[in-house]
Amino acid sequence: DDEDVVFVAEGPGVYRAVAVTAVPVREGRVAVRGVPAGAEIVTEGAYFLKAALEVAAAGGEGGA
Repeated sequence: DDEDVVFVAEGPGVYRAVAVTAVPVREGRVAVRGVPAGAEIVTEGAYFLKAALEVAAAGGEGGA
């Protein structure tokens, strides 16, 4: 799945994947649409959350 997502913190150790759209702004910068205002997002380790989400979606044991 090539959907762009960010992970939003919902509580200690609890994250939710939120679909986003990147919109080019200028000079290589982008604006991100879809993130709630003031939301805390994951900036490091998102790879591991995405992998756990994919395992859970496939019916395995994931901890996202």
